[in-house]
Amino acid sequence: MNANPYKSWLHNSTKYFEIYYPEEVYKDPILQSKLNMLLLGADSTYESYSKLFGGKPHKAKIYLYPSKDSLKNITGKNTLWFVDYQRREIHIALIEESGMYSSFEIVSALLEFAAGEKLPDVLVIGFGVLNFRIPMSSQESYVSIEQLKSLDLRKEYNETLYAEAGDLLRYIADTYGPQALINTLKNGNIPTVNEKDFLEFLEVEDHETSNIEKTTITLNISMKQKKFEGAVIYSNVTSQPYIYFRRTPRIDIKEIKVNGENIDFIQSLTVIIPANNFKKGNIEIKYSGDYSKIEKIAPKRGYIEGQIKEDIAFLRGTFLRPMLNSVELFNVIEVRAKTDKGAVIAPGELISSNVWRISFPQGFSGVIPVFAGEFKKIELMNGYLTVYYMD
Repeated sequence: MNANPYKSWLHNSTKYFEIYYPEEVYKDPILQSKLNMLLLGADSTYESYSKLFGGKPHKAKIYLYPSKDSLKNITGKNTLWFVDYQRREIHIALIEESGMYSSFEIVSALLEFAAGEKLPDVLVIGFGVLNFRIPMSSQESYVSIEQLKSLDLRKEYNETLYAEAGDLLRYIADTYGPQALINTLKNGNIPTVNEKDFLEFLEVEDHETSNIEKTTITLNISMKQKKFEGAVIYSNVTSQPYIYFRRTPRIDIKEIKVNGENIDFIQSLTVIIPANNFKKGNIEIKYSGDYSKIEKIAPKRGYIEGQIKEDIAFLRGTFLRPMLNSVELFNVIEVRAKTDKGAVIAPGELISSNVWRISFPQGFSGVIPVFAGEFKKIELMNGYLTVYYMD
């Protein structure tokens, strides 16, 4: 490695990581969005991965490169990422072709660092893709599963092979349950999969219908401390055995209850995977968020999805969306929000003080924006949200 090649690089800190990156990463909107996602979600993700592998989190350095060539020129390594366990360093080449929010290369590197050893390519890449669910490619272009397991996938980005790796892990979870997926991550062994069954799964995975009778979102915003906390409760849910949830990196999941019982879960950058199988009942997810560092560590562009300033809060990603391998039907969503400064408004019909109700006859799969501050009113009509500020 060249002497001090990172002298001119920019630098940010989180609880566990010192993160270094060149100005090129900061200025590129796509690469910057990946940086933001890492800054906001690295700590909670790493803590969860460490718990998965039975270890304790350690502080480390992360180096983000704007391309694979940049990583290779500085480190001499011909790879998209690698971990130096002795130095506690994680080196990641950001993949611009994968799109603004598909930061699976970060997931793969963090998972491997937490594991303490190199893991099979199909496993770490598959789990990274599962986080962001890259659109499936045509099945005719898929290789056999055995061939996929033997390929060097971290050498070059390949959308088809990466999508297949993600589909393979979804198949394991859907067929054998989330605990099987967790065991696969822990022991590094991909279970034997029938090729025909796998292809059939890709064709019919969305044929079942799931239903959520009522979703209740609670949100308590502290404008003074720039923090928030709350819960999402899904009532009378019917689903296939495998269910997971989308989250935004800034939300830290504290607890999950299924039918009143606490269960273990994996918290990754953009998904939460409960360890238990699930068919029907109630699910409660408690969460918190801390905006106190956002303005210091995250550039203004890119992946922010809300912020708390001195007199206004815009929280777009407060809705933890369940990802069902089927049709998602949200009959009623109720938002209960309050703040320690100013007023709170949310879309829907105001049915009582700080309580809004939204009905979706045709189902709903988006996010619920909640505003705190000085506003006149908010309207949601035909899918368009309008906020009226005070004069």
